[in-house]
Amino acid sequence: MEEVTNKIRQLTLNPGSGSLELVETPEGACAAGMVRVLSAYSVVSTGTEVGKVSLASEPLWNKARERPDQVAKVMDAVRTEGLLATAQKVRERLATPQPLGYSLAGTVIEVGEGCDEFAVGMPVACAGITACHAEIVSVPRNLTVPIPPGVPLQHSAFATIGSVALHGIRTAGVSLGDRVLVIGLGLIGQLATRLCVAAGAHVFGVDPRRDRIELAVQSGAEAVDVSLDRATAQQVHEWSGGRGADVVLITAGGADNQPLVLAGAAARDRAKVVVVGAIDLEIPREPFYEKELSLVVSRSYGPGRYDPSFEAKGMAYPVGFVPWTERRNMEEFLNLLASGRLSLEGLTGVTVPFERAPEGYGLLSGKNGPSPLSVILEYGNGGGPSGSRAIVASASPTIPSLTFGPRDAQISFLGMGSFASSYLLPAVRAFRGATLEHVVTSTPLKAETARRRAGFRLAGTSAETALEDPRSEIVFIATRHDSHARYAEAALRAGKAVLVEKPLALTSADLDRIATTIRATQGRLMVGFNRRFAPATAWALDILGPSRDHLRILSRINAGSLPHDHWLLDPEIGGGRLLGEGCHFIDLSCFLAGAPPTSIEARNVDSPKDGPGHQSFHIEVSFRNGATAGIDYVSNGDSSLAKERIELHRSGTSIVIDDFRSASIHREGKHRSKRWPMRDKGHRAEVNAFLGAVITGAKTPIPEEESILSTALTLAAARSIREARAITADEW
Repeated sequence: MEEVTNKIRQLTLNPGSGSLELVETPEGACAAGMVRVLSAYSVVSTGTEVGKVSLASEPLWNKARERPDQVAKVMDAVRTEGLLATAQKVRERLATPQPLGYSLAGTVIEVGEGCDEFAVGMPVACAGITACHAEIVSVPRNLTVPIPPGVPLQHSAFATIGSVALHGIRTAGVSLGDRVLVIGLGLIGQLATRLCVAAGAHVFGVDPRRDRIELAVQSGAEAVDVSLDRATAQQVHEWSGGRGADVVLITAGGADNQPLVLAGAAARDRAKVVVVGAIDLEIPREPFYEKELSLVVSRSYGPGRYDPSFEAKGMAYPVGFVPWTERRNMEEFLNLLASGRLSLEGLTGVTVPFERAPEGYGLLSGKNGPSPLSVILEYGNGGGPSGSRAIVASASPTIPSLTFGPRDAQISFLGMGSFASSYLLPAVRAFRGATLEHVVTSTPLKAETARRRAGFRLAGTSAETALEDPRSEIVFIATRHDSHARYAEAALRAGKAVLVEKPLALTSADLDRIATTIRATQGRLMVGFNRRFAPATAWALDILGPSRDHLRILSRINAGSLPHDHWLLDPEIGGGRLLGEGCHFIDLSCFLAGAPPTSIEARNVDSPKDGPGHQSFHIEVSFRNGATAGIDYVSNGDSSLAKERIELHRSGTSIVIDDFRSASIHREGKHRSKRWPMRDKGHRAEVNAFLGAVITGAKTPIPEEESILSTALTLAAARSIREARAITADEW
């Protein structure tokens, strides 16, 4: 029986070399809140995308000079993880293909739950990183808009880029009769010119290319110039009746601040300068101070951009407070095209077949003559109704349900983010006899990249498909936290052995369902509490011996703060740092204490200015054998301090584990130390122990009831913070 996988093509960028490649990826699934679209046309961003390709083509030292923020992150990683591990991560990142594109139009071929305003066959325009240059895309509801009758798909593909210009105009507050100076007459500058004219404003356009200022005149500009000097500023003053520009829109890109210098010279007193393009923001203080100019950097295509609640979750902003979101800007741009008040005549540039997309980028580079104003990629519909092509992945007989034999380990991964690819996957690949079956990620490109790099047999975006795969009997779950419980339960019911990353569950109800499923299926499940398997932990326990009565455990975690919009702090997705990360140290305390917990009490120790979400907390746990544990999880410490320190005190003996890189014992006024070649938190030993147990039929290294208990105890700690009291064993 032949196994057939539908695949599509997607344009990708190699960030290390700058090369462009059409990569075959699996079709993406249409999840709730998403719309699946067959692409007809997509527009290449002459600013963002061309700049990204140009930077990727530069030598590594130039990349570092352009992105000092990334260099700082690399240096931090060297300090904490070592040079070799960091170098490997950098190499992998530079070799990981990146998607390109964010503005396209096509036809709906599938509608996810909650997207009732769309229907199969409806023409739509799409925005965002998922609206990439690919034959089929799955786009969130709030980044998809219906196309009005009469607007061609080719023109509708400009909706996102047009919204960038439209949002810049709204940010500037352009009104009827305003004198607007537009600096930079590329695609967005031309669109801004036409939109300003449509709004009843007067436009003066500036661009060094004569063909573009001539096009601006056709677009409605009343005056133009090719220079960014004081003579041009004087012309603007004369054109505006000696007043100066009411608004300056900078839609240019470049490495210097000349557009800002011209803006300062040409603007009237208390004018507004809005930067839409990517330029050097070194402000010439004198004119901006003397004229009390306002400078605003316009953010992408409108409110909602970069807000996961709006873009990913589909939240609606109240129109009375946010009348023009990115979605409404797209709708209005299309309405202007439909009404004829806005025309794209002269702006559609060059149309290139999708299979020749790299050539289109070559045209925009300007290396072989003047670059076109825009490049449109045109897609063919392919052979099937969905536009995908059926690719025979392999030919094999029908395979019955498998049983494990010696050294057999058929493994699938749900999720392949940084943690899974850096820690879990290398450990699995090093395990003798492991076979990588199916990898599932959030996007087709990530899945295909993981398949190619690691050697998985299949790749996709559907967890259900992977769990139905009879070849795979072991599943690693490393997705975002809100899906762990759901996928773990489904995997158990599918008869898989499950290693799920922490946290196992974000709610007591989810945890109860998993516990019930384990009992009903007699399945095997282990949570990735890897610190149990660290060499330093084993060394400490060997010294302590079997008796842990009245052991005092102190854990200090110098975690550093996260941005307040980080997904981990989202209570619905990440669960917060207590559930998402504190569980590690609650479980380690239970393991070290060697006795059942009897009570837990936690409190938030964030300062009021730290914002929403507990990023610092203190936990106290008591155990039946008189052992106690104190956990201090802090986010406001200095980054030069080691991240994790564990102290164990009992009967005149003290043991210190310092960041799982070294450990020491202190007894009778003497001490001795142990150091390992590198920080080892037990990830590889954890994976080896789990896979070995599955293959041999031995007991799960962390028994299922202990994974359940540590998770229940963590949920009880969160409850303790909410209710400001200790929670006892009979309550969890």
